[in-house]
Amino acid sequence: MSERGEIKPKIDSEYSLDKIQDAYRYVEKESKFGSVIIKVVNN
Repeated sequence: MSERGEIKPKIDSEYSLDKIQDAYRYVEKESKFGSVIIKVVNN
């Protein structure tokens, strides 16, 4: 279904792994409208 465009994810915000505490606080406020993404990157 997502290939046909029937399902579209709602992404509210993105945080890097080092900002995970900020992301958690944001989710706890219950003001988000979609998913909160945590980006994990190897440097």
